[in-house]
Amino acid sequence: AAAQLREAGYPKGFRIRLLEVKATRAAKVIAAYWRRIGIQVTVVSTDDAEIGDQMKKGWDVFLGYCPDPMHNPFFIHSIFLHSMSPYSLTKDATTDRYIEDLMTPGTAEERRGRVRQLVAHVNRNALTLFTYQQVKTAGVRNDVRFQPYLSGMPYFKDTAIGAAE
Repeated sequence: AAAQLREAGYPKGFRIRLLEVKATRAAKVIAAYWRRIGIQVTVVSTDDAEIGDQMKKGWDVFLGYCPDPMHNPFFIHSIFLHSMSPYSLTKDATTDRYIEDLMTPGTAEERRGRVRQLVAHVNRNALTLFTYQQVKTAGVRNDVRFQPYLSGMPYFKDTAIGAAE
């Protein structure tokens, strides 16, 4: 990573400001790794009551803990990446379009394809850094009717045991 920074024209690294909410431990760990390669990080912690005002100050990186009750990239991505969100550091029309496309009706396969497009765009352009990824594992008996949620995560709302009626 340090060699790539040198190749990119930052032989002595650079400075960034990171705002964190509910992610103090992760912010400290990430900052320590970045410092090892020459990126000087100033970490500022805030809370839910101050986050709106803090986001207006202009940050290089925002790190927050946010559970995903929807189990769908639309939820997290719309909150943190859509240009209309007060929590977004990103102002990108392409990202906005991908997020808005997820609100368009369609078959489950069409919607999964749109999710894949959004995730690929976000990853390709390094718009987010996910600190962990939950593995999607599901095992069911032959007589259990189970359909994973759009994201692939288990969602047991319509799960049933026995033959289909």
